[in-house]
Amino acid sequence: MRTHCQNESRYTVITCVLIFLVSACDSKNTPPPSGSDASQDARLGSTDLGGTSDTSMPNSQDMGTFEVDAGEGLPVDIGVSRDVGERADMQGPPPMPGPLDLSAPCEEQPVAAPLESTSGVLGNGVGYLYIVPENAHSLLFAFHGGNGSKEDNFEQRVESVLVLKEAIERGYAVISLDSIKHSDPNAQNRQWNEQEPQENPDVQNVSTLIELFRGELGLVPADAPVVVVGFSNGGSMASRTAQMSVVSAAAIYISNAQYYSEANARIPPTVFLPGANDPGHALGSNQMYMTMIEESGRVAELYVNPAEPATLGIFTRAVGVNCETSKAIIGALIESGWMDELGNLLQDPKSSLQWSQNLPASVSERSVQSQLRDILIELNGGHSPSAQWNPQVFSFLETHR
Repeated sequence: MRTHCQNESRYTVITCVLIFLVSACDSKNTPPPSGSDASQDARLGSTDLGGTSDTSMPNSQDMGTFEVDAGEGLPVDIGVSRDVGERADMQGPPPMPGPLDLSAPCEEQPVAAPLESTSGVLGNGVGYLYIVPENAHSLLFAFHGGNGSKEDNFEQRVESVLVLKEAIERGYAVISLDSIKHSDPNAQNRQWNEQEPQENPDVQNVSTLIELFRGELGLVPADAPVVVVGFSNGGSMASRTAQMSVVSAAAIYISNAQYYSEANARIPPTVFLPGANDPGHALGSNQMYMTMIEESGRVAELYVNPAEPATLGIFTRAVGVNCETSKAIIGALIESGWMDELGNLLQDPKSSLQWSQNLPASVSERSVQSQLRDILIELNGGHSPSAQWNPQVFSFLETHR
């Protein structure tokens, strides 16, 4: 298990143990509420994280959001915090911050363009999408967030798309499937099933797909390693799927990894990636798991995604946004009081959609604003996965798969 303590920039983090012991343990490590992922998750658009109705938010089907993965049965005392690691490949101390120069050139970032995939349907009606690169060496399952869908991972959610795009480029065959509740027209939500793994229909669907891709279809080698990646509520699904001996490693984003808290749970090599400002308590539970894993001699890593100032090209991750538009978005956010002149967010972008007022007309479409919102939440270190940790995540998975 590796732990880290580095300086902070867009690519590195300044938070260290003593800072986390004061701030994270006091304010972020509030024990998760009792109850399951399904019963405790707060869906933006109807209820905010404090339980107060947020009438300013649109319907969640319009904008999309990761549902908070509340977990269950987690102890109150989380334990010591873990330091966090280098981000991307930048070294050395960060430059002194200064006001953003909106007239300066900017560097466009990787775009979260929809990934071209093939669709399939299991015998029980559950749909899945998959992408198999040439000479695929491993099979990677991606689990969507609460009330999300298979399309989130390949087409809609900025950070999820960028994570899986890199997985494919690195030779992973990637499968994104729906939870079984998608096949039930009467289901009240589309969360992942919470039954025990051995009788869990969602876990059984994964087992069926492993046999199909390794065997009948022959799309990956018969002995291809299997890794699981879960986002929010999908992280708890990943922890259940990890009870299968065939799963060699896991990456769990912004999630309490609910099943890992069960007695005698199987925990394969796992990398945890909570947000520093995520109200879903994933940071605290992930720190607890790190302590537990360390004491048992197993392998894990923890990378905490911090709040960081925007760069001029930050919004070019969204489809159709160029550098000039990205700078115009930043200018509008500064003018409206959502961002300071250094590029730091001053309010939580999940709290309302007021940040979207006065944005350029070219980004007025709801699909574009949904991607901008994903970017803002990640920038705030909130309830969003972060593709900025791809080098660390895939180094870990490739070491342990």
